[in-house]
Amino acid sequence: MFQNRGNQMISKKIKVALIFGLVLISSVGFVVAANSQSGPILDENNNFVMTVHANPSTGYYWVSNGGESHGAHVIDKQFVQDYNDGMLGAGGTYYFTIHVDDINDYYFKINEVSPSGEFTGKSIDSDMVN
Repeated sequence: MFQNRGNQMISKKIKVALIFGLVLISSVGFVVAANSQSGPILDENNNFVMTVHANPSTGYYWVSNGGESHGAHVIDKQFVQDYNDGMLGAGGTYYFTIHVDDINDYYFKINEVSPSGEFTGKSIDSDMVN
């Protein structure tokens, strides 16, 4: 009986470590789309979604940078928190819904901002979606 309980505790610790590792790996950012062509797949309303993992409790967050973007703009931004099994500061995913004004000429970029309000140098743009 005690042997089984010890194995369950070890198993739970391994699961937590694996989940934490996956979160760290995915924190660089990823973008949703699925084809071999360059650029995002637009829906029937000329919209696409960019997603990026973040943990706002750290003070870091993602913003659109209108100064570099053209022909596209954010129409919706949502943050969905990951499952948090009693842990503080759970991360999650930002979903940026972008509308494209001119499907032949657009560029859209989001940048990570540090707690001090400075850009970190991490960014994701519409050219990365494919």
